[in-house]
Amino acid sequence: VPTTCSVCSAVFNSRRVVLTRIARWNGDDVVDSMVSLTALADPAQHYQLFEYLQKLKADPNGWRNCVENIVKGNLSGIEEHFILLQVIESYLVNSYAKDDNGQQTVRLWMSSWIQKIASSESPPNYMSNKMAQLFALVFAADFPIRWPQFMQEVFLQQLDSPAVVVFFLRTLMAIDSEVVDREIQRTKEVFDRNTHIKDAMRDLCIVDVARVWTTILKDSGNDKARELCLDVVACYVDWIDIELVVNDTMVPLIIGCLNDENASESAVRAICAIIEKGMDAQKKFALVSALSMLLQQNGSLSVTPGNDAEEVMRSGMLLSAIGCALIDCHVKFDKNNETARRSDCDRLLEGTLTPALQCFSNEDLDTSQTVVEFLRQYICMLKGEPLSAQNEAFISELVARIVHRYKAPEDINLENDGENELDFLEYRKQLRSLLSTVGTLKPDIIVNSLEPSVRSLCGEWTHSEVAPIEAVLSLIYSLAEIIQSTFIMSSDDVSTRAKSLILQVLSSDVSRCGAFVVNTTFFEIVCRYDRLLAANQRPLPSLLEAFLDARGLLHPSARLRTRVVYLFCRFVKAHKQSLGDYVGTVLTQLAPLLAVNPNANSLFSDDDQMFLYEATSTLIVFGSLKVELKEQYTKELAGSLLQKFLAANEELCKVTNSEDQQKILCYMCNIIGYSSRITKAFTTSNSMISCNCASTFYQIMNTYLEKVPVDSIEMLDALRQYLHRMVACFDEQLLPALPSIFNKFLSAASNHKTLHDFLILAQQIFAKLKSKVLNSELEVRTLFELLWSVHSSEHDLADEVVARNLCYLNRAYLQMILSIVVNDLLPLISNNGQGFMRRLSASILAFCTCSDTVAQKVALTAVAKLFSKLFNNGTIAFVESSVWEQSIITTLQVPLALSHDPADAQCVLVQHEASMCLQVLRMCLPERFDAVIHTILPSEVTEKISNYLRTLKGKELEKHMDELYAQLRVERITA
Repeated sequence: VPTTCSVCSAVFNSRRVVLTRIARWNGDDVVDSMVSLTALADPAQHYQLFEYLQKLKADPNGWRNCVENIVKGNLSGIEEHFILLQVIESYLVNSYAKDDNGQQTVRLWMSSWIQKIASSESPPNYMSNKMAQLFALVFAADFPIRWPQFMQEVFLQQLDSPAVVVFFLRTLMAIDSEVVDREIQRTKEVFDRNTHIKDAMRDLCIVDVARVWTTILKDSGNDKARELCLDVVACYVDWIDIELVVNDTMVPLIIGCLNDENASESAVRAICAIIEKGMDAQKKFALVSALSMLLQQNGSLSVTPGNDAEEVMRSGMLLSAIGCALIDCHVKFDKNNETARRSDCDRLLEGTLTPALQCFSNEDLDTSQTVVEFLRQYICMLKGEPLSAQNEAFISELVARIVHRYKAPEDINLENDGENELDFLEYRKQLRSLLSTVGTLKPDIIVNSLEPSVRSLCGEWTHSEVAPIEAVLSLIYSLAEIIQSTFIMSSDDVSTRAKSLILQVLSSDVSRCGAFVVNTTFFEIVCRYDRLLAANQRPLPSLLEAFLDARGLLHPSARLRTRVVYLFCRFVKAHKQSLGDYVGTVLTQLAPLLAVNPNANSLFSDDDQMFLYEATSTLIVFGSLKVELKEQYTKELAGSLLQKFLAANEELCKVTNSEDQQKILCYMCNIIGYSSRITKAFTTSNSMISCNCASTFYQIMNTYLEKVPVDSIEMLDALRQYLHRMVACFDEQLLPALPSIFNKFLSAASNHKTLHDFLILAQQIFAKLKSKVLNSELEVRTLFELLWSVHSSEHDLADEVVARNLCYLNRAYLQMILSIVVNDLLPLISNNGQGFMRRLSASILAFCTCSDTVAQKVALTAVAKLFSKLFNNGTIAFVESSVWEQSIITTLQVPLALSHDPADAQCVLVQHEASMCLQVLRMCLPERFDAVIHTILPSEVTEKISNYLRTLKGKELEKHMDELYAQLRVERITA
């Protein structure tokens, strides 16, 4: 089948004729303008062609016009024919099954096609495949009710022409795709229809069709027909009577095709499909035994050095199918205690192992992969049984071959991301999976196989090529997946030997190889097994040296440096307590790498530099230094960034070129980011205060608050991230800065995302400082006024970005209110008066009935928490009683809204939250609550609600309220 591009190219070459016809059929007045178009590559013409086809599909007689022109040959060429088929296909898919009046025309069109291919040159493959697809659509709609003799009348009586035979087989393949293919998702209605079709085919036509297959394989000299016939057998054997295919006539014909160069691949697929057909274990074993004997006699299961990759691949596919089938039989015989049959099965299975290993060892990756699943299943089968010496010998041989195959072939360069490299890495995943299966059975065999490889690697790496070094390192890296993942914490013999392998590698100088893939994998091993290194610290100094020199951070490959700087940061954080004695040396070596300059090329990208600063500060904070030195080094590190920031800010004031301004702003953003990453080193035990650094970072914070321009979203975002770190590191020391922080972001809050991000920061502040915030003279009224103005403004919700940002902003707004309430900060809002509280309550209640279920749930939680705080000694403070009453009414309405879908999981959570909210509201003033709901609901319902809210809790309350809501929804629909 030609590619889409080639089909489109052919189609568009005849575009002008097609458009003229379509326009004429639709009585369109723009024919002349369409004909005058000459730029065939113009996307506008593509769109116009699409629009005309859509009009033709919408015309009830459009498909008939297409059929008429096709049957009469009123076409400019095959390309126009192909285009008109799109209209016919639309009719067949959407209307034909319900249109009895269209049958005659459709049958005329089909007959015309059969006559055409029987008497003229064969059409292109893409046309034949499209027509086969359309014939399959007709078959699915008509068979068996409207056209029980479809196969006989359309095909079986007209197979004298080789072209018709080939088309018949294409149609059978299309019918399989339309009716049988299980990989295609289908509705229950279509699934039931397809089941009915398959049952009818078994009764009415499949026997006749199978006879045709026999005739084609026996007598046809058409290579394409034989190939397609075998493909059809492979598709249909799964659901037809096995004896239609497995008989004394068909089996020799299929096996004979294995020696046919053109049909051998299709023959393999057919035999594999026969073997994989579901059946009783005894029948399956008898079938597989017989086929194995015939294939052995045919030479199809033998693998010799003289076989090429395609021959070995065919043998591998057959061996894999036979092996997997025999494993399935073995399991069933074992389950049924059929010992004799299981022994026969095992003998046959063992005969497939040697040729399977030969296939696995083939240099061609695709060929090797054919038996991987069989070998994996075989190892799994051995898990539940005592292993014989023969079994262990096989596993050892398999592991040795896997280790050998792990090495990248000469034509694979793992520094590249080409298609071949990706295929090889995917192949490695399969090898790891196979090794992992062995690892759950006999991990000692894997360790046995790796020990000599590791010894050779550590002692002779200078004389080795890159590929074998990389292969061994990759296997060592994967040990945690290959053998039990807890081996690092275990002390058994296998675990001890496995840990020794890792330590041998990490203690070696193999990283001096310098190759990208070798050094990358080496440092990945360092970080993957950090717990092993924590318990065996001898290699740490040499590993630290490797990170810092040309093997790691100074490596000539920028790609490797980017990965290593991240791994270095992980290494430092994992071993920070153990690297304390090396702080001075490390800082000296890192100092040149920490120099950042907007006008100079650095070894590291801006993001890479973040990890360097984080690693450096971690070394300082946890190093074996006196507090005075920690203070000095930290102030120097952070102070140098502040000086660079101030210098850049001065430069920004002088620059007028927008490009230069943007460059400086980006540089300043990075400096703020580096300042943030420095603070990640501080912990509860090693805090800013204990290192005497709090004043330095507080000064930096105030400088950033003063200097960051409010019209730069990027700078504000960097500042916000720094402030998140300050909240984490400071306690009440942050209180004096809170008004400045709020004012800074409120003055720049025109951007919804910036405002949303600030609300997240505010939540962190409230959660960390809690009631201490009340001592900061913080005013939140301006913030709420700003948010309410956003809510009341019009927004272009058709813009996906605007709608998403607004949605997230609303959620953050509700979360912030919830944070204020639960962190004992109610005076922040209640001190603004009843008018403010009335607006706040109305705003929350509005979100209780919005379309965003996440916001609904948070809003209902906020209502419940708010009133539980406002209620005291029988009264509700700070809000009028009407607000409380409206809250009851709104909460009751939530599960009864038309937009509420009780089948949706999120809506169910909202409904449960509404029930909990009602319970809290009732607890405030029970008698008045009952009176309020009595005014809007029938008395029997109000009694139930009152009783449920008074007596039930948790899941029981949710269950009974769900039933009540369901009853009310039914009554509403009935009404």
